[in-house]
Amino acid sequence: MLANRLIGLARGGDPYWTDVQSLLHFDGSNGSTTFTDEKSVSWSAAGSASLSTSAPKFGTAALLLGSGDNYITTTAGSGTWADFSTAGDYTVEMWIKARVNPQSSALFSHVYSGTSSRFPLTIAFGKVGTATLSTEMFVGYFNGSWVGANSTWSPTLDTWHHIACTRDGTLIRLFAAGTQIASFDSSSSPPVAPTSSTFRLGRRWDSALGTQWSFDGQIDDWRGDPPIV
Repeated sequence: MLANRLIGLARGGDPYWTDVQSLLHFDGSNGSTTFTDEKSVSWSAAGSASLSTSAPKFGTAALLLGSGDNYITTTAGSGTWADFSTAGDYTVEMWIKARVNPQSSALFSHVYSGTSSRFPLTIAFGKVGTATLSTEMFVGYFNGSWVGANSTWSPTLDTWHHIACTRDGTLIRLFAAGTQIASFDSSSSPPVAPTSSTFRLGRRWDSALGTQWSFDGQIDDWRGDPPIV
C-alpha cells in the first residue's frame, strides 16, 4: 500500500490514485454526450443527459441532467466496484447543484436484478424504505429490506454542494458540505453484486413515484472508491 501511495504522489499528488475506480471531471463541449473517465470506465447517456458549460463547479463543463428521465450509466465488469458489497471500505463523492427540489430522486444507485432486485448502495432524496416525496437525503442499501439512515439536510437550490459517502468497517456515513448528516451500521451486510451490475449517476434504482426518478440539476467531479485511512 505504501508503494501504491508513493506512485500516486508521483501522478499529480494524489496518494490514493491507484485505488480510485472512477473519476469524472465532466469537462468538454456544451451538449456533448462524451463523458471521459480518468479510469477508462465507459459511461453512457440516458435521456437528454449531457455536458453543460453553464456555471460548472470546476473546469469547462458539468453534467446537466435537467427535467425528465435523464442520467448516465455504466455496467461494471467482474470484480469492479466489489467494495459496495460485503468487503472493503470506500468513499464516493461529487458536487451537486439542484435546479428544483429533488424529492425522491437519486444522486447515485448501484442496481442489479436476479431472482429479485437488490441495491448495494444508493444516495438519494426521500425516506429510507418508503415511497415518500422529500427533499431530505438518505443513504442505504436494499437486501430484501431497506437498511439505511435519513438526514434532515436539504440542498439550497442553484448552489453547489459537496456530497460524500464513506464506509469504514461497518459504519456508513453521509456528508454534505463537509458535515456528517447521517450514519448507520452495515453489519447486516449489503447484498453481494454479481459479476455484472449497473451504476446510475443521477437516477433512482426504480421507477416509482411518477416522474421523480432523476436528479434535476448538475453534477461535477464525481469520484468513486479511494480507501479510507
